[in-house]
Amino acid sequence: MTLSKAKISTTAIQRPPKQVEMLFQRELWRRIGYTPHAKQLEVHNALLNGARFIDVNAGTRSGKTFMLAAIFLNEIAKEPPPNTGLGIIPVIAPYQKLTDKVFRYLWKWIVIEKCFGVMPSKKSERERYIQMPWGMRVDGYTADSPDSLLGEGWVFVGCDEYARFKDSIYSSHIERGLTDYQAPCVRITTPLGRVHHWCDSWSDTYNQMQSDPAYFATTFTSWDNTNLPEGEIQRIFDKYKRQGLERLFRQEFEASFEALEGAVYTNFMPIKDGVPWHVQECEPLPDVPFSIGIDWGTDHPAVAIFGQITGDRIRIIDSIVQSGMSDSIFADAVMARAHKWGIPIEVAYCDPSDPGGKIEFRDKGIPVYEQPKRLKAEGICEINDRKAGPREIIKLFAREDKPAIIIHPRNKILIEQISSIQWGADEKPIKLNDDAHDGFRYLVVGGIAQTCGSRLEIFAF
Repeated sequence: MTLSKAKISTTAIQRPPKQVEMLFQRELWRRIGYTPHAKQLEVHNALLNGARFIDVNAGTRSGKTFMLAAIFLNEIAKEPPPNTGLGIIPVIAPYQKLTDKVFRYLWKWIVIEKCFGVMPSKKSERERYIQMPWGMRVDGYTADSPDSLLGEGWVFVGCDEYARFKDSIYSSHIERGLTDYQAPCVRITTPLGRVHHWCDSWSDTYNQMQSDPAYFATTFTSWDNTNLPEGEIQRIFDKYKRQGLERLFRQEFEASFEALEGAVYTNFMPIKDGVPWHVQECEPLPDVPFSIGIDWGTDHPAVAIFGQITGDRIRIIDSIVQSGMSDSIFADAVMARAHKWGIPIEVAYCDPSDPGGKIEFRDKGIPVYEQPKRLKAEGICEINDRKAGPREIIKLFAREDKPAIIIHPRNKILIEQISSIQWGADEKPIKLNDDAHDGFRYLVVGGIAQTCGSRLEIFAF
């Protein structure tokens, strides 16, 4: 059933001929209150001109997700190709929370505001699908469940935050779904560095577009979003600049493919304006248990970092960095150090590489944290993610009103490693003299993960 033949209200949009698709699209935009900025219009025009493979490299708060939702809306309004029965439009994001972000826009416009003037023939907010009377259906998918992407009948595909997909997902699952009906595919994301599959993919699409109109690649930044409050991005930039995080700003807001090099924690400041900042005297709080970060020792030192996590900061009280200890002796040493302070251990965030060590700790009465699989699906950094973990710590070091992390000066080895650790060519910290840093990273990232990111929201600027 086509939209023009459906029994719909007199305010329904009648599907126009293809030659006036732009006018039809703009009427949809008027109904949802969308005024695209100039860079967003480039993407819409590329689709109108027949591009099938579109890569958009975009900054945070540049309007990329809203634009993608508006593109989906226009595609849903079309009729399915002849003899398809049902035209499927998958919304794909790396995990459910981001899929829901796009799907909520579509649910609001189509179901609540009735932008088409007709209700869907089938719908489910819980199961994340909307099916229209003329035979088009949008479904929410996640890239962390790749087997669900082996579908048929796809007539358009949109991928949000594509840089967070595993790099094999496109070729192994998504690409095959494009072939049946020559479906267009739009991939949109904020970049995650130069040494990354998205940088390679975007660059390849950009090169292809020079000779083939089926390909289109563009970049737009947060500065391009004229719909933001005046001065908003400048305010954010000034804050990043004060913290020495210009490179991170360029990547996240200007969509620059940054190559990470040099010191990892450029904003780690033992002293700020002549006053102790990240390194200062801090004795343990008597009513707050220890959380500890554990890096196992084999041919290198075993490490235990003793911290206390409160509502507004992490306090690093003490540490053990010692070679030549078995897991059993190490567990005894950890218990003895906690007993010395008279502070119980609430949880140990451990390097996941030694299951035997975890068993030994549990046998000695030390609770060991196991990160639930659902946290990965919600986009929370994994405890052993050597690429994302340091970036979370950088954000904590950036807090301005007071330090989110303070380290007692007795932790000399940890302070030295945080000050000296460097980025490697793979955009992960170089594995050299980093044992105390690893224990510290497990503690900080584990503490964030266990609270599903709530503490990160408190600490980060």
